[in-house]
Amino acid sequence: MKKIRIIVTGSKGMLAQDLIPLLSKYEVYAFDRAALNVTNKKQVEEAIFQLRPHYVMNCAGFTNVDAAEINPDCYTANAIAVHHIVRACDKVKARLYHFSTDYVFDGASAKFYGETSGRNPINHYGRSKMLGEVALESSEGNHALVRIQWLFGKSGTNFVKKILELASDGRENINVVCDQFGRPTSTPLLSKAILYLLNERYSGKVHVGASNYCNWYDFAAEIIKKAKKNVAVVPCSSDLYPRPASRPKFGVLDVSLAQQMDVPMYSWQEHLSDYLES
Repeated sequence: MKKIRIIVTGSKGMLAQDLIPLLSKYEVYAFDRAALNVTNKKQVEEAIFQLRPHYVMNCAGFTNVDAAEINPDCYTANAIAVHHIVRACDKVKARLYHFSTDYVFDGASAKFYGETSGRNPINHYGRSKMLGEVALESSEGNHALVRIQWLFGKSGTNFVKKILELASDGRENINVVCDQFGRPTSTPLLSKAILYLLNERYSGKVHVGASNYCNWYDFAAEIIKKAKKNVAVVPCSSDLYPRPASRPKFGVLDVSLAQQMDVPMYSWQEHLSDYLES
């Protein structure tokens, strides 16, 4: 029996770097941007039509939230590319696993955002990701939309690395905003959840992340505590640190559907410990 074939795009990205090693029982074709530019329709079709995968894991995308405010490439990478991929997948009956974000929501609600909550992005990154979701939803195929948030992993820059760098430069205090909330999620443990969904042949929308949530200040304080750094973490308002892109204040994803499906879930403290230990 032939192995199930999977194409992974964005293979050098944070998520793909931890996901690919878990796919060893499958026949995996991993493409970085140089090998497969997902914004190029011809390249997308050539790869998918030639390999005829059973699944495509789209880990490619424009992820610099602030840069997206001035760079229209975010729409090309996060929306138009998804259109190319999903259309090619439909033609060969491949199931696409596409990853989106809490930034498709405005964060103005005091409630968790569920899979069917109304989208209302407040920055260009969120809008580009929303249009990618719309492209996926326009298909009649059985695809999976997996929303994730506050990722950190071994590859690339992330909040944990930044806090540890600040804690090592001799300063006494680190100011961290305390009015933005989410689910800190490590890509190694997230990858286990994605593998579970894949093994279950899941299709539809689902939110995956840490089983609990916190604000950036709480997260930073725990990073310093676990790393045993001698620096004080000071809570502050996000108004004191304006960024080019507005951020959702309470964009916490509701992960109850994933929990009901027995998707592997861990607390954000466990996500952090696993990451630091690895």
